[in-house]
Amino acid sequence: MQHVKHFADVQDIIDATTITGKNSMSVISIKQFKFSNKNKLSKLAYCLGSLFGDGCLYHNDRGRIIFSSCDKEFTEILVKYLEELFKIKLKIRIDRLSLKNIKWEDAYIFSSRPLFKILEQFSNKQIPEFILNGDVLIKASFLRGFFDAEGNVNINIIKNRGEIQRRVSCFSNNKKMLENIKSMLEHFYIKSCITKSKGNNYRLIIWNYQSIYNYKKYINFNILRKREKLKKAIQTYKQIQTRWSNEVYNLAMYIRLRKNYGSVKIHKILLNYGFNVHKPTIEAWIYRKIKRGETKMTENADNIVFVGKNF
Repeated sequence: MQHVKHFADVQDIIDATTITGKNSMSVISIKQFKFSNKNKLSKLAYCLGSLFGDGCLYHNDRGRIIFSSCDKEFTEILVKYLEELFKIKLKIRIDRLSLKNIKWEDAYIFSSRPLFKILEQFSNKQIPEFILNGDVLIKASFLRGFFDAEGNVNINIIKNRGEIQRRVSCFSNNKKMLENIKSMLEHFYIKSCITKSKGNNYRLIIWNYQSIYNYKKYINFNILRKREKLKKAIQTYKQIQTRWSNEVYNLAMYIRLRKNYGSVKIHKILLNYGFNVHKPTIEAWIYRKIKRGETKMTENADNIVFVGKNF
């Protein structure tokens, strides 16, 4: 599996010419439109991610795409890309959900029959091959569109455990699509899991510091309020520097080997031995994904040093 190089932020992915991954410069044909330019392909991927999230593609009534979002700037970006790609005109209308309840948000909506006729081949909401097999630019664009539509950032204080829980999540009743998204996230060193949610929905969760940081670095949101909350979630981590002996490290790895426990259970067992090793440290030991920059681990004959982020 090929992975992205380290870039300063998500914009560097869009502009970079040294991105690793498969070549996505083959011609993509949609009705009478053909795309081979990488910038347009990335916009197409973003549009499909957005429509797969917040869009409805109806076959009845001669077919129609209806899109709705409470984020004005998100809707405007999507409309701009679609008009540019397919040379059509889309009109955004505002559905004022409540004039009395200020907690209810207005919805920004557009609908189009001509757009449905163009994109009808994607109405089954199956991620197309040019995205699944595309390079990281195309994957990042699709993921950004989908998380703009269906993603959220949660910061919860768990008082009885004395810690902060941060999550980047997205929801869908299409488990197969979430499994494909999970696989694409791995190209960006982003760990995630899929859990059952309410009704027929499933939830994909990104949870640890390095994965949330990589999400911000390589994908991020176009929606400002989500960008700000993601930034705040990362800022809630505090810098730590703890030196642990090989004895503690070997004990943690022994528990992992014999029991296949995760960081939470290993943390609790180490507490019984008097070692308060932070869970991100244990995760770093387990997954050995300590990269240059903000997180480092070095080993020598006497000790193991972990420098990273923790609550």
